Amino acid sequence: MNYTRIKYILTAFMAVIVVGLWYGMSFTLPVYHYESSDRGMDEIEVPWKGRHFEQVEARFEEYKKSKGDSSIFLCRTGKRNWFSLNLLWDNLTHRRWELPYMEPSAKLNWNSGK
Repeated sequence: MNYTRIKYILTAFMAVIVVGLWYGMSFTLPVYHYESSDRGMDEIEVPWKGRHFEQVEARFEEYKKSKGDSSIFLCRTGKRNWFSLNLLWDNLTHRRWELPYMEPSAKLNWNSGK
């Protein structure tokens, strides 16, 4: 075996190790936040706990109907995490990212157990 081939094999092996470490260190269990455009409703999506986007949409539709205002729309208040490899496909394909982005309300404190 010549040294050039060994060099390529070692380089490929190191690349696999680096990507594996990046994946492991950046692995994220996602949580997504939403608000209505009038800031009257806030909602959270936690897919890994069974709280899915469809439930958020259903709750929003109930809220919109209760307000009787068809001009209200759902906004996401969280940004994409491009550094986590396990979320890459979700960031590129999920329809939640088609929602307009809005800065979260100052009144919300998602860490308070709400």
